[in-house]
Amino acid sequence: MPVPALRLLPIALMLAGASPVRAATDFDPPAYAAAVARAEAGDQGVDYTWLRIQTAARLHFAEKPWADLDRASGLVDADPDQALQLARTRIAEDWTDFTAHIVAQLALKRLHRDADATREGAIAGAITRSIAGGHKGTVIDDAFNAVSIAEEARVLFLLHFRSDHQALVMQGGERFDVFDVFDTRTDEPRKVWFNIDAFYGK
Repeated sequence: MPVPALRLLPIALMLAGASPVRAATDFDPPAYAAAVARAEAGDQGVDYTWLRIQTAARLHFAEKPWADLDRASGLVDADPDQALQLARTRIAEDWTDFTAHIVAQLALKRLHRDADATREGAIAGAITRSIAGGHKGTVIDDAFNAVSIAEEARVLFLLHFRSDHQALVMQGGERFDVFDVFDTRTDEPRKVWFNIDAFYGK
């Protein structure tokens, strides 16, 4: 599915930084609202892993994919105001959906709102770095961390991977999803690992 907006975010952003996987917590509305406000103000000290887990808890660990992703991405050039509105609606529903922040970034760029576009890009980068946690996802000891099935799907899409098979693996008291994927650009096969302790059984 061609979504040019997602190609704006360099894959290298996912491979920097480190964020440990943390146990799922109950949703804390005041703390969540405060963290979102800090992130939107550019505070680099925000714990995005905690924020992602809080978002998942807010959605009862049953997040749905963004149904308007293709539509919003396709409108970036033709109608950036509408693309931005769709992205904002999604962000209000699921603040840590990095694809919505990327679409917002592109739309804002088209509207010549460069400072706002830079902010959205920084948020998208911080979310993906939190997921990667400095890892490459190629083996169990180098797994990404995910807080929902939808988040796993977003990462695979961002990396241009198509999944043909998924399995649950338990090792050392931790739970992992391992995907057999193909790179849609090269058709090269590989595996992608996610630690799913944050949402397993929720």
